[in-house]
Amino acid sequence: CTRTDDGLPAHETMTAVLQSGRRSHDLVIVDCSRCADDLLAVVLGSCDAAVLLVGDHVRATAAAARRHSWLRTKVGTVRLVQACSPRGISSDDVSRALGVELVASIPHVPSMTIRADEGDLPSLPRSYAAACEAIVESVGAGAQRVRRQRAA
Repeated sequence: CTRTDDGLPAHETMTAVLQSGRRSHDLVIVDCSRCADDLLAVVLGSCDAAVLLVGDHVRATAAAARRHSWLRTKVGTVRLVQACSPRGISSDDVSRALGVELVASIPHVPSMTIRADEGDLPSLPRSYAAACEAIVESVGAGAQRVRRQRAA
């Protein structure tokens, strides 16, 4: 595929891939964790909703607050998910700082990266699976509602 000088897909390439995914699937999830803002704007232009993953530390929450205000100008629905660690700030504090209710809190699973590095599938706690289901349900339900509104 066509790439820019920094190795990221070209805007036209990303748009074509997203359009293809939307034609063939009910739900398309794109991880834009380290994406440049101009490419992220292209991705968000094709989205019904965005999920912002925020760490549970003060600096991460402050950065998420800035990113959340930017995201709200690009996409109608922004869902918030907290990545928890053993010593982080509470979900209530993160939610209050951003002024948005959390969809889910993903628990810290230390064995996940170790097992993934070894090529094994990690065994995930039920709370992790429940958080993932809540995220997909939240985004999927929101996407269906937006599609119905557009069709009307």
